[in-house]
Amino acid sequence: MILAPRVLERYSGVEPSTKLSEVALKPAREGALILSFSLLGGLREAFGPEAWELAYSMNDMMLTLRYSIEVRRRGLAGGRRVLGPLSLRREARLYWSRDPTRGERVWALIVDEEERTYLPSSPEEARQLMFDFEHELRPRLPKGRSEVWTEVEISWGRHVYTERGTRRGRSPPVPVEVPRAPEEGPIQARALRV
Repeated sequence: MILAPRVLERYSGVEPSTKLSEVALKPAREGALILSFSLLGGLREAFGPEAWELAYSMNDMMLTLRYSIEVRRRGLAGGRRVLGPLSLRREARLYWSRDPTRGERVWALIVDEEERTYLPSSPEEARQLMFDFEHELRPRLPKGRSEVWTEVEISWGRHVYTERGTRRGRSPPVPVEVPRAPEEGPIQARALRV
């Protein structure tokens, strides 16, 4: 059984100071929605070369962010779910870099929810790739006008540089227009041959 590493004393304030930004939901084309939010504060600021090297030396080589997204529309009490919950994850894998042009020995490789890998050129780019989210969602909405919002939950486990944590957020309601099909002419009856 693998135990989670003990959080170092200097990183004890990281988890309480981590916040979820405002969750923004914008309508796109034909019922699609663009969802964006960020994780700000303690975890984002601690996630850098110094923490990477400490974590790597203590065999703590991967940070996983798990997040759940639900899209709801006005209807029953609390809203009717039209998409989700989508369970996605994003990972930062720490590795020993043999690149002589880098000043740091340990670097982060970011893996997004679609299993694409990114090798950031700076710690700030690594933070943006890891903690800034933007997704296109396609909920099944009825034709016409609907009012929808999203509920987001993001969580992470305990590491050398943070305790485990969870943050929740909700976007303000947004009106979405799904175009109706063009009116068709009268139905033509076909003669059946017997």
